[in-house]
This record gives sequence, structure tokens and C-alpha cells, in this order.
Amino acid sequence: MWVTRSRGVSQFSQFLSARYTLMTGTGASVRRANPGGQSFLGRNNVNELHGAFAGHVESSIGAFVLSAEPFFLACPFVLLAVLDSSTRVGELPSVKRALASQGIVARGDARALLITGNEFVRLARPEERLLNGFDEVWLAESANVRHLRPVRITGDVDLGTHEVPSALFESMAGCDCFLGLGDGLGMNYVSTRRSLAQRIEGLATSP
Repeated sequence: MWVTRSRGVSQFSQFLSARYTLMTGTGASVRRANPGGQSFLGRNNVNELHGAFAGHVESSIGAFVLSAEPFFLACPFVLLAVLDSSTRVGELPSVKRALASQGIVARGDARALLITGNEFVRLARPEERLLNGFDEVWLAESANVRHLRPVRITGDVDLGTHEVPSALFESMAGCDCFLGLGDGLGMNYVSTRRSLAQRIEGLATSP
């Protein structure tokens, strides 16, 4: 059964808070969408109107999952939007194989698949060879994330230096989505929560 809301995000905050006190945000940049504001942990990217943040760290989604597994296990929903540069995730033979291997039944269609955080952690294991770079995932509190209209954040775009459209933040808020991750050359993130954006910088590890 798919629930529409979950308290799992509170577990994120507890876990991230504990880890953040032990780690620093080296090799990270956070950019401010409205240039006049205060910065934190280097270059700043804060959308004052929507309380949204974006940045770039020297990591990958696969490495991040391995270093912060409890974080992802506590996530209610994960939308697989891009894998290995493909926007037709549901049609990829590698995805079908991995889902079958783990006994996972995903929601969605050819374009994107919706799974739980627990299922995502299982798919992210190195032996599944599913996360190879140029991937994009979105974490959310509810299944409404299926209706997200994301802007591509994979590839060589560094969100520490490039602007992020406000429409993306609005779409995230409307779909209960609080974090997007995209990798390629390093890892981009977009979050609607300042504390989460700050703590990701401390959690991120080199790929």
C-alpha cells in the first residue's frame, strides 16, 4: 500500500544532524538564486521567495547512498527520473533486471519510476550496477512526486554556478518533494530545506 504522507523525514533530520557535527563540507559550493543574500559554506544559492537551495559537491549519487544509507532508508518515496542519461527509465533493460533481481514492483511508466527509499538503497548496491553516473533522483514525502516537472540537473551543469529556475522550486513544493540529486561531473542537489542543503555538504564524500 502506498501512503500519502510519512514521518520518515524527521528521521532524516536526526541522522543528518548527528553526521553533520562530525563532518565538514570540503569541496562543496552552495549558490544563491537571489544574489544579494547572506552566504554559508562558500558560494550560496538560496531562493529567498521559496526557501529553496541548490549546490554542487564532489560526489556521486551512488557514493552518497553508500555513505548515508540510513538517510535514504528513511525516505518515503524516491522518483527515478534519469539513469545513465536516459529519460526513459522504465524501458531500460538494466532497470528491469535490477527490479526483478530485488523483487521490486515500481510505480510509473516509461519515463520515470516511483519506489520507496528502502527499495532505492537495494537498487543502489554496487552489484546491481544501476547507478553509473548521469543519474537523477528526487526524494519526497508523498507519492505526489510522480507529478513533478523537474529541470534536468544531471551532466556537466554545476548548480554551484548556474541559476535554477524558480518554477522548479514551486513544482517541488507542490509535489511534497524536498530534495533532488543529479550527477555526472560531481553531484548537484536542489532542496527546499536550508538545513538539509547545509548538511548534505557535510555528508557528501568523494566518489
